[in-house]
Amino acid sequence: MMGNRPKNPANARNKNVLIIGGSGSGKTRFWLKPNLLQGHSSYVITDPKGDIVIDCGHFLLKKGYDVRIFNTINFRKSMHYNPFSYIHSEKDILKLTTTLISNTKGDGKAGDEFWTKAETLLYCALIGYIHYEAPQDEQNFATLIEFLNAMEVREDDENFQNPVDQMFEALKQKKPNHFAVRQYAKFKLTAGVITSKSSFNTRDNKVRVEAVFRGFYIIEKGGRCYAERQHHSAVRTSVPGRRASGRIKQYQQPEKNAHGLCEGQRPALSGAFY
Repeated sequence: MMGNRPKNPANARNKNVLIIGGSGSGKTRFWLKPNLLQGHSSYVITDPKGDIVIDCGHFLLKKGYDVRIFNTINFRKSMHYNPFSYIHSEKDILKLTTTLISNTKGDGKAGDEFWTKAETLLYCALIGYIHYEAPQDEQNFATLIEFLNAMEVREDDENFQNPVDQMFEALKQKKPNHFAVRQYAKFKLTAGVITSKSSFNTRDNKVRVEAVFRGFYIIEKGGRCYAERQHHSAVRTSVPGRRASGRIKQYQQPEKNAHGLCEGQRPALSGAFY
């Protein structure tokens, strides 16, 4: 292992460098840009002013880079991702549900743990149904909102079944041991009509779930850039930023949208953000 080290570590690649200088001293012009324009590897660039992507973006595109822009100041000029595309197991469903709840609970005091558990069961059931049963183009938060909007409760009819109840009942007949069926049964058993009336009314959930769209703007899973060996990537970020609302669908063909973003234009993300 010791033999793999470079002979002169001081001049070896991939070593951290700390550049200290005042405003206008040339940190970007004389160090960052010359190194960036070498185009020998993948880059993650913090660009708070937005100048670097305009000056160097087209060069990177011509060099075959996949330029992805994460803009928290103006999400209309940012690329996005669909969390449902990264669900591969029941554990991933629980992770997404936990993130969803923790980012939409507001700034007030924590409520009764009973309601949180019931909410977790409901979201696990709905997200599980979407992941395992819905078509690929419907695996997104827009479908989740539609499910919540369809969860009607009638006070004068305890036996009433809303479309979501009927949907899970039909799935139960075909797949009684389905993950989503089991989670929904636990939700109905634990919370029942009381929870449906008090915590999961459609208007409240539409606002709460749509709020999560403002928190899921991360390029690649876990905020990391995964670049293939034969295809370099450059991720540019602008922080901090304001919130923006919208609906996310599956992110498609980022390389075709990078040209406009490098010029500071609004991207035409087909189906990604509208």
